[in-house]
Amino acid sequence: IKNIVLNKRYVRIAVQIISEQINVFRDKQGQIIEGNPSQVDKIEEIWTFGRDLTSSNPNWQLMETSAV
Repeated sequence: IKNIVLNKRYVRIAVQIISEQINVFRDKQGQIIEGNPSQVDKIEEIWTFGRDLTSSNPNWQLMETSAV
């Protein structure tokens, strides 16, 4: 958790997410048109979620994403 902001009844929580991904795009025949299946990329992002604390709905909404 990178940041928490509480504004009366609404809360926003920013979470840093770090993942390792292999990104490859293939055509209909399965041929690679972009990317490298042997290359692992480290991806770091901040995802910010928000929720009205007075709501009976327990779900959080994704409010924003940004690269680190």
